[in-house]
Amino acid sequence: MHPMARILFLISGWFFTSLGVIGAILPLIPTTPFLIVAVFCFSRSSPGMHARLLRVPLVGKYLRQWDATHTVPRMAKYKAWFVLAFMIGMSIYWIDILWVRLLLLGIGALVAWVISRLPEREHYDPELG
Repeated sequence: MHPMARILFLISGWFFTSLGVIGAILPLIPTTPFLIVAVFCFSRSSPGMHARLLRVPLVGKYLRQWDATHTVPRMAKYKAWFVLAFMIGMSIYWIDILWVRLLLLGIGALVAWVISRLPEREHYDPELG
């Protein structure tokens, strides 16, 4: 791989990891898709960071499964839908501006659709972790 490409993948890996961390804190920014992209970038640029990201206790097993099979556990999708619905519902409850409520509802529907499109397996595969 060209050294410049490696550097771009490394910078992108850190960028998407940062977005994933921000997504863990802010309700409408997804975490897992950004971390999946970060795993891809680190797999091309930094084996150490790739392995480190796959060992993160909270999301590591899901990232390992995605890295190996490009699937997510069905229960992870259910959890994501629940958290999404809860956060969108709370946001809509607290905001009194109609167009913002409608925007939140639209974004929530779009994110729910993206989650529904992820390929799934019934359960997490322990051989991957």
